[in-house]
Amino acid sequence: MEPAHQPDMLNLDENFLNRYSDDELLEFIKNTGIPLGAPPSRVRQLSPTLVAKGMQSKTLPDTLAAQCLARELGIRVSEIRRTITKNNRSYVIMDRVSGEPLETCWSRLGWIATIRLAFQLRKFVRRMQEVSSSTAGGLETGASTSLWLDDYYGLPLHAYPSDIQSYITFWLQYPQKRPQLYPDPELHRQNTAMIPAIPTRFVFVHQDLAPRNILIDEHRRMWLIDWDSAGFYPLYFEYVAMQNFDYGSWNTIDRLRWWSFSWISVGIYSRELQALHKVREYSVSNAFGRSIVPGILRHRHTEN
Repeated sequence: MEPAHQPDMLNLDENFLNRYSDDELLEFIKNTGIPLGAPPSRVRQLSPTLVAKGMQSKTLPDTLAAQCLARELGIRVSEIRRTITKNNRSYVIMDRVSGEPLETCWSRLGWIATIRLAFQLRKFVRRMQEVSSSTAGGLETGASTSLWLDDYYGLPLHAYPSDIQSYITFWLQYPQKRPQLYPDPELHRQNTAMIPAIPTRFVFVHQDLAPRNILIDEHRRMWLIDWDSAGFYPLYFEYVAMQNFDYGSWNTIDRLRWWSFSWISVGIYSRELQALHKVREYSVSNAFGRSIVPGILRHRHTEN
């Protein structure tokens, strides 16, 4: 007969993880877990093979759904062992991936290694893009949490392609609505030319494939972590997100290799990159524009 197990709050017993109460695990996470990464880190190491990641409770369903779908598609992701939710705060306990972030080993890689890794990611991304949806947002809730669609009022749940297009078009044409802020007519012309085509479908994207979220294990196999931003969005969002990080100490060659890595793995969408950076710039800096955004999306509710 198996002896009764008494939880040890100084040394987490991985074999009896499900025997701990939520409160016991929360106490261990907060007081004993070792922070991983630069502060303020949301990830804590609980044992040699387990980590806990904190997040807002409202994002938990979409994160879990995205990570489970990725695993089903054959993408290397950490296996989830348990979830805890209390006071609008959630923690996901999962296997720790034994690997080095691409951001720390990138400068040591040569061109051949770069290309080989790019084709690994390309295979993952193509599998993800085979999964599509007629509406945007998180896989479970349909909430649009993309950095590029972030607005005080937010987009509707399960946003249609026309919603996304209206939002992007509104902000790229915002200088025409506020010419006293942007008096250059050439700017208006350039912004209008950037407007992307209306997507016919949304695809499953990770949307945060920065080097910190790509791990390489001892066998040169790639693992993808941090699925908090994943969901159904336009195809080009993956490329745009890959260019949205701090290069730090990377030199010109390092940056050129990253551009090549991105091109091979997800393609190049330069015009869309410029467009979404403009959208972000205008939407963050113009409170007046944010106050009238709901009006441009109201057509959805009046048409249906």
